[in-house]
Amino acid sequence: MNAFSDAPEVISLAKKEELLYSPYVKEPVRLPASHPVRRLVERIRDEVHRFALAYHRQVRGKQFKTSLVRSIPGIGPKKSVALLRAFGSVSGVKEASAEAIAKIEGFSMTSANKLLSELNRRSKNTSEKSEAETIHFSGAP
Repeated sequence: MNAFSDAPEVISLAKKEELLYSPYVKEPVRLPASHPVRRLVERIRDEVHRFALAYHRQVRGKQFKTSLVRSIPGIGPKKSVALLRAFGSVSGVKEASAEAIAKIEGFSMTSANKLLSELNRRSKNTSEKSEAETIHFSGAP
């Protein structure tokens, strides 16, 4: 019985050379491309990469769905998209007049003024420019 008998079997696959490494074997193992074990390990690796990429794309996608505008109470997804389509970015919304914002469906002069005052208040409270402020909207949600 060796020291690793209770340890899980672990291997890793070097990407370019497709060598199998294990803490239990000193030298890497090279299997032919058609070997069923090598193909299985490659498929597992590819699936893990696919899953990780999909997850990170989803996380990154959330950055584009949320912005400073969306975080303001009373501004839901439809109003946020309408604002970003009309003015191109959060900075564009900040620079817009209340009259221009009020022309967008779902906004009145009162709600436009509230939106601008909230954007200005948040800008003054934030010394660093938010990453969400620099994201430009160029399509459907």
